[in-house]
Parts: sequence; structure tokens; C-alpha cells
Amino acid sequence: METVDLVSFFPWAWLMHLIRALVSSNILFTTIKGKYNNFVTATVFIGSSMLYSFLTLALFKTTQNDSFLSEILSMAMYYVLQFVVICFMCKGTIFSKIFVPLFSLITYTMSCSLLTLFASVFSDNAVENIFSTNLSLTTYLTFVFFIYSNSFISVIFIRIFKIKFKSDISYNNKMTFVFVFPIVHIFTTFSVFNLINSYPYSVKYTASPAKENAELLFVLIMFISIALDFSLLFIVDHIENVEQKNAVIQNELLKSKLDYRQIEMLKEEKKEFRKLKHDYANIISTAKGFIEIGKNEKAIAILDEFGDDLQSLLGFSICSNETINTVLYIKKCQAEENGITLDIKVSESGLSRIDDYDMCRILSNIIDNSINAVKKIDGKKICTVDIQISPDEIIVTNENPYVEQDFEIKAKSLDHGHGISIIKSLSKKYNGSYTSSRENGIWTCVTRLDNKSQIATPPPQISH
Repeated sequence: METVDLVSFFPWAWLMHLIRALVSSNILFTTIKGKYNNFVTATVFIGSSMLYSFLTLALFKTTQNDSFLSEILSMAMYYVLQFVVICFMCKGTIFSKIFVPLFSLITYTMSCSLLTLFASVFSDNAVENIFSTNLSLTTYLTFVFFIYSNSFISVIFIRIFKIKFKSDISYNNKMTFVFVFPIVHIFTTFSVFNLINSYPYSVKYTASPAKENAELLFVLIMFISIALDFSLLFIVDHIENVEQKNAVIQNELLKSKLDYRQIEMLKEEKKEFRKLKHDYANIISTAKGFIEIGKNEKAIAILDEFGDDLQSLLGFSICSNETINTVLYIKKCQAEENGITLDIKVSESGLSRIDDYDMCRILSNIIDNSINAVKKIDGKKICTVDIQISPDEIIVTNENPYVEQDFEIKAKSLDHGHGISIIKSLSKKYNGSYTSSRENGIWTCVTRLDNKSQIATPPPQISH
């Protein structure tokens, strides 16, 4: 197999510098978003990095200046250039823009260090080859691919860090595990590298069609793997954007559904008010007549009945927040369809500042979980929901009976199903908490939220 010469820039030194730029681009796309689409950002970012590498290598070759200090200065300026490009091409805080080139340098340095360690394990003279300017193509491509694939380890660490410190865990964080795919290549690559280096001396340095075909296949696999791994960033970004757009559409559909229900409720109220208005004069006249003839009990009975009609009409106008009213109305209807009584109490000493979409998700999941649990019991089916709205916090207390066997058989029923993860996530978003307990056959859950405005979930805007 031919050897590569790293003295000239094209093609092999160019490939190594391209890999260094790709490592930085992996960190960039994982950390912050570009002002433009990923293709434009990648073209400018990688293109400027490669141009700098070409010019500096040409300058060193012309001046014959290859001192260690010059190389350190050249690398420092390389990452300063990346920071400047990031400032123009990307959004985000100044910290995140500094973090990208700094962490890229750390990742590249750590990759080279790990490469030395792995190479020393797989081959006796591989460490010397790392610092050589003339080595076999198979060895060179193995080292190059290792450095690139290893950058995805940093990608996973960054995404896990973002998940851990994010107040609301996003659905698209499952894409983190997709990046395990390039990491697997590291072990596959070194396995092949070890196989090639295990040839007997007479075979290793003797040309043969079978050996050359195997090495050519290895080279082809390396280039295909690099192309697939690089495209993975764009594929994941596209999938996440599609999911985010779908979530926004679901948000809009939910709001439209709530608006429609509110309109229906208003129509029903107006219809009932027309009926009451039509009967109002007759009811008052009749009550007045009973009073005049001394039958006060009859008058009181008529007026009480009239008051009950008013109370039932206004039963769901129990707070100033129309979203809460509408959700409670919808869930009360669903409960009645299942033969369940939904006992609702709302005390309000302040206005709710929780995002309507988030409030709908919280209440819907709490009540749905309660209804699903009560469906399975025998006897009287009652769920109670107590909502306390104050200027500082909102407390939602839910109580319902449950089937003890379900609790023992299926531990997940402790929280009435997967919807509890949504409640916990949203309570965390609003610096609150979710607690639950069971006693005497009654399940109680308490959800606390800071009554402060937050960014809606999901975000209303889609980047690139």
C-alpha cells in the first residue's frame, strides 16, 4: 500500500486539517444555532478554517519556519478565527461563542492523546508513526478517522449537559443516542487496523492483489463513514426541527380547540340567559303574588329554583382564567360520560401568569390520570380537584380512590401512567414540585408552580 506525504498540503495534509475543522463544526452545531441554515453556516465555518490552514502552511513552507512556538501561535490564531466567524454566523451568548472554539481545541487535543494511547495498544510502532511525516495510507486514515469519530463523544457530553441543566427536558433529546453510531466506528476501525498490522512481515511489506483490495476496501469504508457521520448532524437537526414544528402545530390546534369550546360555552350561556330573561318577569310576578297572599315558602321555593338555574349556568365561570374554565368544563364532561363525578374547587386571590398551553397540559394530565384510575373502581366514583391561585404560586391538589391491586401489580400506576412525567417536567419548569401519597385507599397528588410567566412549551419560533 502506498505511503502518504504530509509535507505537501494536498491531498493528505489537507485531509487532516479538514478533519480538524469538522471536529470544530460538530461542537458548533451541537452547542449553538446559526443565523442561517446549517449548510451556509458549515460552508463559511469550514471554508474559512481550511483557507487559514492552507495559508499558514504555505507561509511556514516559504519562510522555513517550523518552530514549536510558531505552531502554537498558528493554532491559537486558528481558534481565534473560528470565534470571529461564530460571532458573525451564529446566535447565542458570548460564553457559548467562546465555548465552541475552546472546547473544540480541548476535544482535538484529547483525541490526539487518546489516539496515542490506542495506537500503542494496537501496534508497537504506531506511536512513532503518529509523529512521522511519511506513513502508510491505512495507518494515516485510521488515525484521521479516529480523531473525527472521537469528537462525537464530546457531542454526547454537551447534549447530556444541556439536558441536565435545562428546566424543561425536550422530546428531541432522544437524538443524543443517535451519536453513538459514529463512536462504534472507532472500535471497528482499530479492529481492522489491528488486523492489517498483524500481517507477517513477509506479507505486510509484499504487494499482493488480495492485500491491496482489502486495504482499498478499508479506505473506501473510511470515507463513506466520515461522510455518513458528518451528514448525521444535518439529519438530526432536520428531524428535531420537524418534531418541533409538529409540536407548535399541536399547540395551535389545542388553543383552537379551547377557543372553540369557549365559544360553545358562551353560546350555551347566551341561550340559557335568553330563556331566563323570557321567564324572569313571570317568575318575579309569581313570587310577588305568593308573598302578597302570605305564602312566603312558595315564593322562596320559586326563587331558589331560579337561583339554581343561574348557578348551573355560571358553574364553570369559576375563575378569571378562561383556559382553566374551559379545561375544567371539558374534563367534567368527559368524567360524566364515564359515570364519574368531578368535584372542582377554585380559590383565586391573584391572576394566573402560567402560559395557557402549559396550564392546559398540567390540568389535562392531572385530571386524565385521575379519571383513568377511578374508572377501575367499584362503587361511588368521585375525583376532587382543588386549585389555589395566589400572586406567588398555584397549587393543584387532586384526590381520587384507586384500585390497590393495580398499585401492587403495576408500579407505574403509582403515578397513573406516563402523563406524570409531563406534570413533573412542567412543575420543574416553573420552579415548582410534584408530590404524591396514598392513604386509606385515596391517592393524593399536589402540584406546585411559581406563578411566574415563562417561555411557552414548545417555543413559538423555529430556528432555521
